[in-house]
Amino acid sequence: MTEIKATVATVLPSFAGWFYDGKTSKRDAVALTASSSGIVVQGPHWQRSLALSEVKPIDARNSGPLFMQLLDGSTFELASSALLQACLREAGVAVKKGSAIAAFWHADWRLAVMATAFLASVIAAFYLWLLPAAVGFVVPFIPDSLQQRLGQAAMRQMDDDGSMQPSRLPEGQQAAIQQRFAELVGALDKSEQSGFELHIRKSPRIGPNAFALPGTMLVLTDELVTLVDGDLDTISGVLAHELGHVHYVHGLRGLIQASALFILGSAVIGDYSSILAVIPATLGGLRYSRSFELEADVYAHELLCKQGLDPAKTAKFFDKLSTIKGNVEGYIPGYLLTHPASSGRAQFFRKAC
Repeated sequence: MTEIKATVATVLPSFAGWFYDGKTSKRDAVALTASSSGIVVQGPHWQRSLALSEVKPIDARNSGPLFMQLLDGSTFELASSALLQACLREAGVAVKKGSAIAAFWHADWRLAVMATAFLASVIAAFYLWLLPAAVGFVVPFIPDSLQQRLGQAAMRQMDDDGSMQPSRLPEGQQAAIQQRFAELVGALDKSEQSGFELHIRKSPRIGPNAFALPGTMLVLTDELVTLVDGDLDTISGVLAHELGHVHYVHGLRGLIQASALFILGSAVIGDYSSILAVIPATLGGLRYSRSFELEADVYAHELLCKQGLDPAKTAKFFDKLSTIKGNVEGYIPGYLLTHPASSGRAQFFRKAC
């Protein structure tokens, strides 16, 4: 009787993925096998054996995408798993330095939670204290002349693009507003009194508004004057508020802090072009904006009292704003508002000196 010997072939696991040649955007579907015998990749119409010398070290994580890069610039993208990692290591593929530590952290969800909590606390500390403190330290070293040029450039741009038009208020009324503004500036410390300019403009696009540009340039719209029926005491409160923005250099501070938040958000997310990177900067900037508004309100209240003006007259402006906005503020979460609620600000200005 003839003895028949059967040989059982070992079937290696195959891992599906994609191949990028590094020169074009084209990608090919591939299947990869790896063992002590070597690494073989099967493409649509080709097969390739990889030498260890042409494979760069890989990350050691067991989940997510694994990019196996070659020295010629081409890349294999595979779904990482414990089995794939084991096969590649058996084939002799090196692991990146530090990847073993990363794998350890990924393997224990409790450590990952602790790391996430620590990162969140660091970001919160940076956002709440470190960034404002750092900006507060840097801003005094920025030349006043540079801030002034920024403000002048912004004013020219608004005049040129039609955002601002010449005021149509009577000349006598404009002169009275300018006189009241000069009186407010005269109440400031002598070191702060120079260089202020108040531009009165008509702006249907912007509407009832007043704002401070970088430097010592303020803008007041005809629409705001009309809204408060030309009441000089009410307008004084608005102008005092804008002088508070100038005093605390809020415009420049806001610009720097928003830029820093964008960079931080991009670094955390890992994509400087992603819309997700804009969200933290936007929400963070809104909080800073509300903080600046409250700070300027306190400054305005004190300045009005110093001038012997009744701060309660300023509440008239916020009452009018509440009427214009209707109940919109009540439906928008506070963290999405650029300014504190108008009703709360009106109540603040009704506090007696």
